[in-house]
Amino acid sequence: EEAVIYRLHDLTYSYARANTYFEAPAIIAACRRYLAAQGDSLTGIDADRANLLKAAEAAAANNDDASVIGLMHTLTVKYDLIRARGHDALLRNALDLAIQAARRRVDDSSDDFATDQRAVLHYLLGKRGDTHYERGEHDAALSLYNESLALARALNIPDREGLLQCVIGRMYADLQDFDAAEQVLNAAAEIATRTADDNLQARVLEGQGYLYAVAKGDFAAARAVFAQQVALAERLDNPERLVFALINLGSADHELGEFAAALVSLARALALSREQNNLTWIAFTLNNIGLVHDDQGYRDQAQIAFDEALVLYERAGLTTRQQALISHMQGAGYTIP
Repeated sequence: EEAVIYRLHDLTYSYARANTYFEAPAIIAACRRYLAAQGDSLTGIDADRANLLKAAEAAAANNDDASVIGLMHTLTVKYDLIRARGHDALLRNALDLAIQAARRRVDDSSDDFATDQRAVLHYLLGKRGDTHYERGEHDAALSLYNESLALARALNIPDREGLLQCVIGRMYADLQDFDAAEQVLNAAAEIATRTADDNLQARVLEGQGYLYAVAKGDFAAARAVFAQQVALAERLDNPERLVFALINLGSADHELGEFAAALVSLARALALSREQNNLTWIAFTLNNIGLVHDDQGYRDQAQIAFDEALVLYERAGLTTRQQALISHMQGAGYTIP
């Protein structure tokens, strides 16, 4: 049976906000109820994304800390909107407002209540760090990641502590601080072993493989690590880890000149990304497929993959990746749509 979704038109929303008959608390409460009714689907959220983010801004303007935190925590943590759909200035601003509200509630709370609020703040800080990282704003990202890491330690959440260390390790590798990268990845590996956390171990393998590739240019060693990551992600039935493991494995094969093997892994990643309806994963995978076709000399196929990746990068607000791909295409003589 086909579902029918009605979108609250932006002009209607603006009129409702301007009309004194519809007071802001009622609109905010309606948006929270709408968000709570979406189940596991992003379809309804896609339809009213801007309105939900504007509701978070309205909540902040009305000093409704609980609502701005609730809306943004649901959007960015429960639905993982940043990873699935990217981010723009509207989302980043609303997330900043939620973090400000969460900091106030931590400072003003009793000890018991503050524990819950620190956990919420921990997640929001990590998500905001992700947006900085994607935009190449490494100092801002590292500051928020370290603050989030400190909260994970204070709250004794070892899986989150290890995850943040993996993310920080990747950032250190990007910044060419390979000793620091290896140190934090080793700390994450110790947590994964101690807690027998295979999901965290999959992230550790991802970081270690990346370090082999970036720091040492040893793509054969990286490929071996990524193959372990694929096997572990398959056993865990974890779509996110499997997509990134397949992308990483494909990239390593690409660097080794094993184009056919690279495309097999990337085709699996693309199919799974489409199945999960995750636009950012689709864009990442298409970008890599285009690069393989480019090196094969199959320019028509590369152009098709690049064009779709650019559209998705634009839609997701992933400007750093978008510009990097445009630069590559220009340098290689491709048409920029």
